Order: sequence, then C-alpha cells, then structure tokens
Amino acid sequence: MDLRHYGNMDPPLLYGILNMKLRNDYRDLVRGMGLDRQGVGRVMYEAGYRYRAELAQFRPQPSK
Repeated sequence: MDLRHYGNMDPPLLYGILNMKLRNDYRDLVRGMGLDRQGVGRVMYEAGYRYRAELAQFRPQPSK
C-alpha cells in the first residue's frame, strides 16, 4: 500500500493501516516508508488521533 497520499485517505482507514504497519513492518514507519513525519502527525491529530511512542501506535484522543 502506497501511503505517500495519506492526506487524501479517510482518517479511520489511515489509522488502521498505520497501526498495522507499525505492528507488523516498521517500528519507525515514517522513516521506513519515506513519509513526512509532521504531515502524518498533523493529519492524524486533526482526525483526533495521537501517536503513543510507548505503545508504538496511534490511539484515539480521549474526549473532554
């Protein structure tokens, strides 16, 4: 799967793909796939997800 067009993907789909890739293929997904770390982080943040380094996965941001 080509994730270079992550900005055009449905956020819940992107969330699932990113976490699957982090779990199965890449501990450092961004470097391994040549993605823009800030861009991926921004897209996920705006969709309500945060990266949890201790878990090496994106997680939904708790509601306030």
